[in-house]
Amino acid sequence: MSFVVKNYWKFFKRNYYKSYLVQKEIRKLPLCEIKNIQWKRLKSLLDYVYINNDFYKEYFESVNLRPSDIQKPEDMLKLPITEKKIYRQHFDKIISKNINKKDYAVATTSGSTGEPFTHYMDLVKEEPNTYIAFVLNKESMGIKPFEKYNELKLHFQPPNEIKNFKEKIKKSWTDRIIYTFFSDCFGIPGYTITQKNSEDILRIIKENKIIGIYGFPSSVLNLARYVANSNHDLNMKYIITFGEGLLEQQRDYISTIFHCPVFMDYGSSECMRMGFECKFQNGIHMDIYNYYFEYPKDGVSVEKNEPRELIVTNLNNYVFPFIRYKISDTVYVSDSMCNCGINLPIIQNIYGKSIDILKTPSGNSLSSVDFAAFFEHYQKHTPFVRQFQIIQEQEDCILIKIIPSDKFNENIRKDIEKQLYKLTQQSMKVQVIPVEKIEPEKSGKTKVMILKN
Repeated sequence: MSFVVKNYWKFFKRNYYKSYLVQKEIRKLPLCEIKNIQWKRLKSLLDYVYINNDFYKEYFESVNLRPSDIQKPEDMLKLPITEKKIYRQHFDKIISKNINKKDYAVATTSGSTGEPFTHYMDLVKEEPNTYIAFVLNKESMGIKPFEKYNELKLHFQPPNEIKNFKEKIKKSWTDRIIYTFFSDCFGIPGYTITQKNSEDILRIIKENKIIGIYGFPSSVLNLARYVANSNHDLNMKYIITFGEGLLEQQRDYISTIFHCPVFMDYGSSECMRMGFECKFQNGIHMDIYNYYFEYPKDGVSVEKNEPRELIVTNLNNYVFPFIRYKISDTVYVSDSMCNCGINLPIIQNIYGKSIDILKTPSGNSLSSVDFAAFFEHYQKHTPFVRQFQIIQEQEDCILIKIIPSDKFNENIRKDIEKQLYKLTQQSMKVQVIPVEKIEPEKSGKTKVMILKN
């Protein structure tokens, strides 16, 4: 079966198959050689945008630089950091010149920060390279390429969305032949999963021999709870989460329910497939072939074992370039390497959007990083909470919604309130409320923090 699929890619998807062979070999090279390739790709992008992009020509000239002045990583620090508001403000100028409509597609972020963002994806360079990067990422998880893996996608506007859970999925005879050999995917918006339709969804999974799930952690958790309370025993081969943070107790719970490993895929609409976990799960491999990453602090670019805000340059998007883009994620950088054979650098943790900041009456600023770290530390030995959400109801009051595990009790609830009260320096009333479900946003994602305007 894999012979048929492999030869289809080899002869009918040549650009993709070539990218697969190239990226597969590059990941095995020594890190210093991968960085040399990354630097050459960065330089090619900078040369291109200076000539073909009005915004970036002005971008360089604003600091009296030309691409030829960028000779080493330290020189990148001379260029301004960009962010979403800049791209919104200069949208038309950021689109490169002489671009054919067939060479790009419109893409939009889900707006989990409250501000959806529209941009363009490069279909010539970005789409093939990032698609193949995901194939290779899955291969590192033990999911062989060119094999048949029917997959359920749980996110906003998923492909092949199932509209009616009660109707049997019908396929034409040509589709039935195609999906005898090729993987098939089925989409369900995660926020639509309820107790009422859960039995139909579980039936769909079994009838269509679905063995993999790809979706938001909160959506996968929601489905896992219904599986746990049903008579169904689902044995998945893999689950890959993306778009939200994944706590270790959440990973353990999902893995137990579905009897399979749970992996993290790190990326965004603007910069897809930036990082991934391999089968050893020693951290998140950062894809420095497709992206150029910086972890600056106080004007100095560093790569030390401490939290840093991530700045990324997309090396594939020549249509709507992202250069030194502040993606608003905080990462925990590591200098360790993995024994899996992939020589890409590793980060240990991604704590989420650093723009989610809670200002306490005492004058302190608590971010989603602080709350995530609190629950990670609090549950280091015993998982009491499967999911949480911080809601600022008043200036001096926060409500903590939690989905409890079976180890949760009233004493734990009171202790969490006490410890979080200390975290606010005794300046905010803290109320912990156990709930059965935390409602996602319309995007399908669940916000870690909802702040009072």
